[in-house]
Amino acid sequence: MKLNNFHILSAIILILSSAGCGNLTSNDTATAAPATPTQEIASPSVVPESRGATTPQTGEELSPEAEDEEDSTPDVLFRYMSGVNLLNAGQWKESLPQFDLVIRVHPELARAYFYRGIAQYHEEEDEAALEDYNKAIELDKRFAEAFHARGLLHYRNEDQQAALADLNKAIYYAPDFGDAYRNRGVLYLNDNKVDPGIRDLETALLIYQRNRQGERVRDVLSLLEGPVPGNTQMTTSTETHSSFR
Repeated sequence: MKLNNFHILSAIILILSSAGCGNLTSNDTATAAPATPTQEIASPSVVPESRGATTPQTGEELSPEAEDEEDSTPDVLFRYMSGVNLLNAGQWKESLPQFDLVIRVHPELARAYFYRGIAQYHEEEDEAALEDYNKAIELDKRFAEAFHARGLLHYRNEDQQAALADLNKAIYYAPDFGDAYRNRGVLYLNDNKVDPGIRDLETALLIYQRNRQGERVRDVLSLLEGPVPGNTQMTTSTETHSSFR
């Protein structure tokens, strides 16, 4: 791996993310059914010891020689975008080999770990998802989306203290992150802290209105009309926010 190739790939991914080409969801669509603190959670499972790299079109395993041919920046970028497209389509398991290959070639790429963590979150591979979120944050200590996603994982596993700490960090590093405010508000409501919960929901509403995110506006309005402390759902949306740099 050449360092300059990593810089080129990172710059291209940054441009695509800023332009909204790397979004996991549209502005008005959540990615999956929400989780609640009382929802039954499957025991964390371990990622298989090895996942062979596969072709995006067929899912067929590649030989080591074929994998070596994929190490150029254009091919790795293609794999990265294939993985993102599979996430957009809700094909969590199918996206994993794509991010495996990207990470093998460019192990310094924080966003690849983040996206692989999202896929593993939806596959209920909680230990593996946590490892990837931790690695993404280790590589980019201001990675608000990764803090947000890790907070949702803690929330699903009923660790509200850890979830709140991560949502606080997501908001600290990205003050215009509507989903982080929305979910922190839900966390407060579920802890019977109605006033701070309402304040966070109102902040999320303003951000969603400014960004013209209609479905999320309707979601927050429904919560504000009659929040039920202890019985409010979090959203599992982990979309790429256009203001992130």
